Amino acid sequence: MEVPHFSAARDLLYLGGAMLGLAAGFMLSLFKKHLSIRSRNRRITLIFLAFSGVLAAFSAAVAVSCGGIFSQRGLFLLALAGAPVFALAVLFPRVAAYPLMLAGGLLAVWLGYSFLRFPPAGGEGAPLVYVHHEGAGVYSIRLPAGSGAQAGDRAAVFQLSGNQSSLTVEGARIGFPAAWPLVGGADRGIAALVRRGDEVLYADRRLETPLLKNWYARLGRRGIVFQNAAGTVPLGGIPRGADMAVFFSGGALSSRLVRPVP
Repeated sequence: MEVPHFSAARDLLYLGGAMLGLAAGFMLSLFKKHLSIRSRNRRITLIFLAFSGVLAAFSAAVAVSCGGIFSQRGLFLLALAGAPVFALAVLFPRVAAYPLMLAGGLLAVWLGYSFLRFPPAGGEGAPLVYVHHEGAGVYSIRLPAGSGAQAGDRAAVFQLSGNQSSLTVEGARIGFPAAWPLVGGADRGIAALVRRGDEVLYADRRLETPLLKNWYARLGRRGIVFQNAAGTVPLGGIPRGADMAVFFSGGALSSRLVRPVP
């Protein structure tokens, strides 16, 4: 069953689990010895605030998914599994809370470097490359924002002697399992290489660093996808003034005619 706005509903459900853990931690902290009345009242107030957050997050998850989130029982288990971590963070702030914040910050930086800095590459709505036929045998290559060139910029312009020439595009795609918070279910990637025969017209080697390649290889066992694929763009099939878009489709690179890119 396809869940509407799955990513938003999933993250809201995880947020509800985190708030539940905070509420449980504040409740357990009431049993600490030598609590002043003022400190106890503050904890009781925080308990109500945390439970309000649980209800708000859960209600929002149900609303944005139109109730479809109930079909994803595994997400509820994952949300509950994360609650004890936040409960421990409340009970033992020096031992658990500070390392949790540090680990969260490092993870955010690493995800930004290894995933979020690349443009979306999932499905036909996120092409890796546009090839535009300008006429008189002149073609231009354009890449979307976040690639090696800015949106609308020409990475290469070249002359062709005939209509039977073609381009080879090599792309790299990264995908996380749907259950992962924030990044799950999304694909990002780049056009790693564009060539005509043996002539390299464009190359983006950001994913070729040993650090990233080892990272993706190790996490591939946990459902993270790092895929390389190649496809051919038949230049003779592009009418004058039209664009051919290259995108990931079913684990391979495909191309189709689209409206001219502004």
